[in-house]
Amino acid sequence: MRPWEAVSEGDRMHRGLKTALIAGAAAMALTSAAWAQTTTFNVPAGEMSAGLDAFARASGTPLIYRPQDVAGLKTAGLKGAYTPEDGLRRLAEAAGLTVTKDRSGALVVSRPQAQTAVVAAAAEPEAVSEIVVTGSNIRGLKNPTSPVLVFDRGAIAATGAGTVQDFMRTLPQNFIGGPSGASQDGVLGSGALRNTNNEAASGVNLRGLGNKATLVLLDGHRMAPSAFGAFVDISAVPLAAVDRIDVLTDGASSIYGADAVGGVVNLILRKDYEGAETSARIGSVTNGGLRQQTISQLVGASWSGGAAMANLQYEHQHRLSVTERSFTQASPSPTDIMPTYQKLTAIVSAHQDLTDRVTVYGDVLAGQNLQWRQITFGPTSRDVNKARIENTNVHAGVRAEFGAWRGDLSGTLSKQVLWKRNSVLTPPRVGYTLGEVSIKNVQDVRSVDLNFDGPLFDLPAGTVRLAVGAGYRQEEFRSLLPYSTVPTSRLRAMNRTVRAVYAELAAPLVGDANALPLVRSLDLSAAIRYDRYSAFGGTTNPRIGLRWEPAKGLAVRGAWGTSFRAPAADEVLNQGSGLLLASYPFTNPNGPGTIPIFIEQGQSADLGPETADTLSLGLDYQSQRLPGARLQFNYYDVDYRNRIVTPPFDTTALLHPSTYGALISRFANDAAAIAYWKTREADGLRLYDYGGTTGAGVRYLYRASTLNAALVRQRGLDGSATYRFARGADAYDLGLNATYILKITSRLAKGSDPQDVLNNLGEPNRLRLQGNLRWTRGAWWVNGLINHVGPYHNSFVIPTERVKAWTTADIVIGFRPDAARDALLHGVSVTLSAINLFDREPPYVNASNVMTKGVQYDAANADPRGRYVSLELRKSW
Repeated sequence: MRPWEAVSEGDRMHRGLKTALIAGAAAMALTSAAWAQTTTFNVPAGEMSAGLDAFARASGTPLIYRPQDVAGLKTAGLKGAYTPEDGLRRLAEAAGLTVTKDRSGALVVSRPQAQTAVVAAAAEPEAVSEIVVTGSNIRGLKNPTSPVLVFDRGAIAATGAGTVQDFMRTLPQNFIGGPSGASQDGVLGSGALRNTNNEAASGVNLRGLGNKATLVLLDGHRMAPSAFGAFVDISAVPLAAVDRIDVLTDGASSIYGADAVGGVVNLILRKDYEGAETSARIGSVTNGGLRQQTISQLVGASWSGGAAMANLQYEHQHRLSVTERSFTQASPSPTDIMPTYQKLTAIVSAHQDLTDRVTVYGDVLAGQNLQWRQITFGPTSRDVNKARIENTNVHAGVRAEFGAWRGDLSGTLSKQVLWKRNSVLTPPRVGYTLGEVSIKNVQDVRSVDLNFDGPLFDLPAGTVRLAVGAGYRQEEFRSLLPYSTVPTSRLRAMNRTVRAVYAELAAPLVGDANALPLVRSLDLSAAIRYDRYSAFGGTTNPRIGLRWEPAKGLAVRGAWGTSFRAPAADEVLNQGSGLLLASYPFTNPNGPGTIPIFIEQGQSADLGPETADTLSLGLDYQSQRLPGARLQFNYYDVDYRNRIVTPPFDTTALLHPSTYGALISRFANDAAAIAYWKTREADGLRLYDYGGTTGAGVRYLYRASTLNAALVRQRGLDGSATYRFARGADAYDLGLNATYILKITSRLAKGSDPQDVLNNLGEPNRLRLQGNLRWTRGAWWVNGLINHVGPYHNSFVIPTERVKAWTTADIVIGFRPDAARDALLHGVSVTLSAINLFDREPPYVNASNVMTKGVQYDAANADPRGRYVSLELRKSW
């Protein structure tokens, strides 16, 4: 079967599944009524407060309790499928607590003697913030058709991660840097846009679809991006202030608008913290100079009708040099794999009830990052730069109850400013004075959102709920290059507005009251959103999903939707500009050796928005014989049209005309080549003559400019398995999380054939997984982790080389004494971790033609640090 026939067949299957999904939803909606939804719970035994928090996250139900009512109480845990109210009663009443429901529908947990006071507080709500739910605009609703991974503080700590970016690196569904080089060491990688990451920022790349196709949120609202507007820097958020991290691995433009093609990462802040917490962490590689120190102070208080939390964190990192790693020692020195930096970040979050139906809330994040990095490109080219990055995020709003409905009006102001200065710059830049600003980038995001949600009507077993809303967002980017030799590029600016309206419906169709054979439950989710861009026009993105439970403990879910991404600031500002014209030796297609060609890099003049159809099918299984065993599988299919890509700097491109198609053109003779060069020179381009020919002998032009690819089609599987069990005083947690990509078909341009680019250097890896085994006894716990990246190919060399698989082991040891047994150690916890315990080096990669010279590892699939040991001490007051 030829490649294009496979694509056509896949399209037919995609359309068939989509049609079946929509038809099934319509048929069941017409023939079924709703039921009271059940949720499968697996709340572990332990502190009652932790159990209630885990219950609230799993059920998506608003939950109210006072910390003093549950202080010192234990829970035996909750396992099995229950309605939220029944499950909460089983969890709480065994400890002598009572469960009631207030008039808003929230569940209230209290001690019997305090019941009246708590119910009164429910009428005049005490300092309890709502549970933020990812993937839905309906309050307290956990969308059962969306594949959302939830990682609370315990799950994050068990990986040994000290920062948000360190934790996200452990997630198999995150392919790290991507084309933007969105990691601290990404500047050394194969990402086509790696040189735009001046902040050494860390992004998220779900599914390997690119950092720009993953939407990163802070408590459900947008943040200003980094790297010329390419992606949000998750390292700007201190981990000490994060309560949990939600990862939605499905397209979500019907809920959140643009950018949510590969998925959504939502960083949820801690809010209702009572008391104070001090933490200190030190970490270092066992070979080399990289070391980190972090000090954090968290304080929180609550009062009648309100609460506030504040966190201040200082973080310092000392650089890792290329001379300290065998796989980078051939690189020109001095060069830093990872930079030196100092970060200071402050977060304040608060909410206050004005009346029994009106609440105001807000949070502020402000941070400064002072960074120092040196890069040497060759014997006569060196850059030592200092950068200052300032981040400000302000979000505030007011919630009001209107009977059973709620309105929420909020506004966001997010800003990032980058100043970059060079203390060494060789060769010297014309007119540039060392120490002055060489780049200043300012990215602003301002938005206002209005949301209403509530019940529509009751069906026999449940309530149909609706959310409607509208939003306005302004995005502005300004880039100042004071000493640019091209006057028109000294100040570049982009300003656009986005207006949106949306609606979302949740309807339980079948349940206990009207169950059918092989249909214990059926839930329908439907959403639609319209966004109007000032620069690109309008886009409508629907989504429809179903969850079907044929038997107890077994559920099947499916969803189809469309997604959208507008070009980012770096793509908009560079449209129509060939920023670089170079003469470079490429492999000769007609004989041995190399020949000089012209390569033009920059942006196409007519970049348009990206669109995608996303289909997901999943299965959830909760064993009835082994209550602690759970399996989850998810199949996804992303049909990505007009995806903005940058062709690789592939010195073998002339050998693959079917792959690159119209990107390669010929010159008849020297005169034609030189005439083209002079024309582009008149447009303001300087020729970088690495081939040393000044046009003589050049017969080919390779356009490696950013463009809208004709097609990118990706299909894959996610799978996870967990098993929790106890043996006497010992508790065990066994887990596996894996992602396996079936195929990625890409067509770069018209005239090129579809190519399966999966498992090649610079593209997503086929297999990534993480497994763990955790043991707990009393105050001690130990977690062992195995991380695996499968083998892949390096097609940038001839013949193609195989890059070996990479497997590393981590170990994390924790100690948290029982305060009832040792009052002196009350609130103390100690965590010792060793990442890459056996100090495994990354597999060898021979790709200096697409990466920094002398770099022999893949920054997108490996960690250059080696063995990294850290110790964290935490004390609650």
